Amino acid sequence: MAFFEATMIQLALTVVLAITFCFAMQDLDYIDGMKIVRFGSEVKREERTHLFRSAIHDLLSSPRARERRDAPTLGYPDAKDSGKLAHEFVLHGDNHSVAFLHWSGARSEVIFIFTADYREINRTNVGSIYAKSAYIWRSTNYGESFDRDDVTKFPKGSSISGIRFCKGNNKKVLVFDKAARQLYVSTNEGSSYESVKLLFRPADIRCHSIYDDMLLGYDDTTEKLYYSKDSGTHWTLLSAFVAKYYWVLPHLGNNPKIVFIEVKNNGRYHSSVLKFADLSSDSPDGVQVFDNSLGFFGSLSFEMQGNYLFVKKHYPSSALFVSYNLGKFQKAVFPLKLPETDYYVVDASEGEVLVSVKHLMTYNLYVSGTNGTKYSLSLQRLLATRTIQWNKIQTLADIHMVKSLRGVYLANIHFGHKRYFRTMITFDKGGTWYPLRVPQDSQSSCVLPKCSLNLHMQHSQHYYQIPGIVSSKTAVGLIIAQGELGTSFTLNPNVFMSRDGGLTWKRVLYGSYDFVLLDHGGIIAAVPLRNNTKTVQYSCSEGNTWASLELAQGLLAYGLVTEPGSTTLVSNIFGQHLNKRFEWLSVKLNFSSVFSQPCTDANYTQWSPVDERVSGNCSLGEMIVYTRRKASDCCFNGRDYNGSIIRGTCNCTDEDYMCDVGFKRDRDDNECYPEDLAVLVPDPCPETTYYMKSSGYRKVPGDRCSGGQLEQDFKPVWTRCPTLAPEGLQIIMERTTVASLTPISFKLVQNKGSISSTWYVWDFGDSNKTTNLTGLALAKNLTHEYKYHGDYNVTITAGNIMGSAYTKIIVRVIDVIRRAQIIPPHAVLVDRPADFNVTLFSNHALSWRSEHGFVHFVWRFEEGQKPNLTWESQVQHVFTTKGKYKVSLEAINEVSRQYDSVTITVHDKLRTLRLYFNEELDKENKGTVEWREYFARRLLAELTRILNVASQRLEVAVVQGLPTYVDVSIIERDENTTRTMDQLAEDIRQAVSRNVVEVSFPDGSVATAIYAEVLSYEDKKQSPTRRPETQDYRLAIAIGVAAGVVMLFLVGIIFFAYRRYTWMYRRYHRLSMNGSQPLNAETEPALDYSANGEGVRYTVTSVGPEPGDSDDELIRDTGELQVMEEPEDANDDVPLTSIAGASRA
Repeated sequence: MAFFEATMIQLALTVVLAITFCFAMQDLDYIDGMKIVRFGSEVKREERTHLFRSAIHDLLSSPRARERRDAPTLGYPDAKDSGKLAHEFVLHGDNHSVAFLHWSGARSEVIFIFTADYREINRTNVGSIYAKSAYIWRSTNYGESFDRDDVTKFPKGSSISGIRFCKGNNKKVLVFDKAARQLYVSTNEGSSYESVKLLFRPADIRCHSIYDDMLLGYDDTTEKLYYSKDSGTHWTLLSAFVAKYYWVLPHLGNNPKIVFIEVKNNGRYHSSVLKFADLSSDSPDGVQVFDNSLGFFGSLSFEMQGNYLFVKKHYPSSALFVSYNLGKFQKAVFPLKLPETDYYVVDASEGEVLVSVKHLMTYNLYVSGTNGTKYSLSLQRLLATRTIQWNKIQTLADIHMVKSLRGVYLANIHFGHKRYFRTMITFDKGGTWYPLRVPQDSQSSCVLPKCSLNLHMQHSQHYYQIPGIVSSKTAVGLIIAQGELGTSFTLNPNVFMSRDGGLTWKRVLYGSYDFVLLDHGGIIAAVPLRNNTKTVQYSCSEGNTWASLELAQGLLAYGLVTEPGSTTLVSNIFGQHLNKRFEWLSVKLNFSSVFSQPCTDANYTQWSPVDERVSGNCSLGEMIVYTRRKASDCCFNGRDYNGSIIRGTCNCTDEDYMCDVGFKRDRDDNECYPEDLAVLVPDPCPETTYYMKSSGYRKVPGDRCSGGQLEQDFKPVWTRCPTLAPEGLQIIMERTTVASLTPISFKLVQNKGSISSTWYVWDFGDSNKTTNLTGLALAKNLTHEYKYHGDYNVTITAGNIMGSAYTKIIVRVIDVIRRAQIIPPHAVLVDRPADFNVTLFSNHALSWRSEHGFVHFVWRFEEGQKPNLTWESQVQHVFTTKGKYKVSLEAINEVSRQYDSVTITVHDKLRTLRLYFNEELDKENKGTVEWREYFARRLLAELTRILNVASQRLEVAVVQGLPTYVDVSIIERDENTTRTMDQLAEDIRQAVSRNVVEVSFPDGSVATAIYAEVLSYEDKKQSPTRRPETQDYRLAIAIGVAAGVVMLFLVGIIFFAYRRYTWMYRRYHRLSMNGSQPLNAETEPALDYSANGEGVRYTVTSVGPEPGDSDDELIRDTGELQVMEEPEDANDDVPLTSIAGASRA
């Protein structure tokens, strides 16, 4: 009793840790060529869904093991001597929670086990695994015993990270230590290793499938990919920013030494570019973009399966792109107009693609044609989710491909708001799906649709470690799985089996088992899970009868495994003894002693799978006859057995066809009709070319029928592309603000419609004529030059016999800054503001008023100071010390930039005189900077001659404007000069008074200085009476006239309003002074009236009014208001009714 309780406690602990293994799935149970075995799932409880309604503790509620119904051992050889069948070996000291198994293969008896803790395992983006520190066990006798190689064959202190096996050479084994940057290479199945020091930290090492000397090495810390051509001795960097990488599949293309690389694009968030590298030559050409038309796609979405490459795009909307046979990528088209948020490629191994597409919260299964771009809906509400394993997101989809039969798939769907589940099967690769048939012995208690047979698949395996479906390519027609009857799943499955490819099923074992197929399906072995067991069940009659094998002592099994291919008679149980602490236990089972003799021709029979859709023996267009062993004969096939297959092609019938993409079947006549005519024409489809117009039907994917009238009737027909109205016109420019007098490029893009026969009319919005062209090839790229600045509407109109389209864009034209010239101040003093101006020049004539748009000026005055940034062309600066300064300017607008600089001198002291000249100078004044500089040089030369002074002591500046005058600044003397600034100023005044300061011009005129005025710094301001040389008075006059008119109008309105106000004030003031009373309910009697005819007269009579009195006279005479309403007939006598204090109603 104590032992039993201890056993149950240990069992409960094991269950809580989520026991058993991860096998039996065709994809998720193998990584890097190794099968996964797990002690403890390490999956959090909150991550598990409501897929199952029973809790794990329900398994422990009964004190006895789950009920098991063992079939009698009829016709079996004596199997009581378990010593010949079972050999135990304990992996002492190894309590890692996950084990990966690899069979060397090729008739070798070498087995590798790679063990690690679940939490220390990481997964690369391509699915390979590595660990922080792992153990490597190796057996040379098919698992009877193991040696721990990581201790004996590698340097002490090594931390083994991963192990890889070369598919093309089973003798080559690669082991790497990531932390130590070490690679160990074996060429004798792990008997010995050679060490290679690496320059990177390997997270993955990958062999070429044919040329095993060619390796890829990936460092996930730096995201760099390396390659080696000499088994790892020398490495070369291939690419950085690598997300994924694959050797090209051998059957694709003519060069198997190509590597496809998904390279991250750091400039765009979560996007990548697909590239490739050809390593066939000694000096590769480098990494190149595979398909330029593809552009960027979603990171980590690149996949390679079968003849196809896949990537996902997420902008502007989610889409799947497919490349077939290394051709250009094309967008996959799905028939349902539903949002597409995720894609999972289920299978692409048979020349068509099965894709699971997520539409918001639901997954649908679609099947494609040969090129993988056009899809038809196959199955709705597929049971699929996304989860995380070893730090990577993966998609779980409950679908299993039966490996021995083409086109047969099993899948789980959900319905009733995901509360109910059902397993479906298809025999024609998704053309039609059926619920599984209930086993014959349960058909009375389980009737569709309320009850069906449902099988556990990937979700059960991932979340609850319930083995999934097992089928093998060498075991024709055999399928074995855990399942249950009903509408949902629980944790109490039984074992069901089909021997006819899923057409019929029977229950073969009660309870939860793990199972394997051996000897081409000749042996089925099963071991109970979640139980302390000493018994192994096996059958050599395809599950009809079972025998028991008793082990030497009880164990807790985590799984039963065998070499891939199911051709051997050896399998291994992995688990632990219950009466010890956890250590991996391996039990080798060799069933060769079960059979007494090999099979002969008499032991075989012919069998053909029957597609239940039709009568006859054709399935997917062909008749296949397999040779397989009779279920009742317990003989062994042997490794070399290769059952014969007879194939025959069938004539095409209705059952071989389905509706093409864009068509749906009518319920009334069962014919296929187009859903949308526009979808049927490819885009683009130039009207001068032809396309294959669908008949509305296509063969079921994978169907190989040939001949018959239907094949001719349903063939697509070459059809000329129709002419379509242009749509989606768009004008593209580098920028919409452009430069005048500069050629501008315009590009036209047309998204839809015909292009060859379409005419296009360009109008650039200026005075130039429109441009008429036929054909997009001529009209899509034009250049135009604008002469003048301004805003222009650029329009394009396109049309053909089917319609027209129009679009426009607004272009702003500004002038280019061809030259920027600084106008520096003169007579600059320390600590006094100095005004700097800039003049901008363009390509136009001086008479043209340039428009440079927004101009940004960057001034730099002194070294070490920050630049002065401004939008104004005039700026001030204060210099704090005297000296020479280089002042620079950069003028920038949207289409150009120019640079200029000047050197100025800043002084402590100056004396400045302003010289006035006769009228001849104004006549000669050209009003330009160049003329002012010219005259300043002439005057400076004249003054230095007259005064006999060095030119360095004078600064001459012609002030802009008219009349023309000149400022002459005198600089402080140096040590060698005797005359002071005041003396020189007086000398200049004397010279001017004598009229000797003259400058002659080439035309003979002479400008004479007539007056000299000494200025202080504050006096150096522009005279208010001066006028610029180029001032235009017309604008000022126009503004003045308009302002005068407005002022006169406003004065008139104000005068009239004031007069009206005073008049009304006097009127009512008099009324108040004459004693009029306000109207109220007490003093105002009702109005009386007398109506003789149509007129009515109301009067207020205190003193009778006289005819012709004005309003003012009425007020003065009566003091009361009198209102009269004359009758329409003036001759009628209307008596007056007196109403005191009344007013007109």
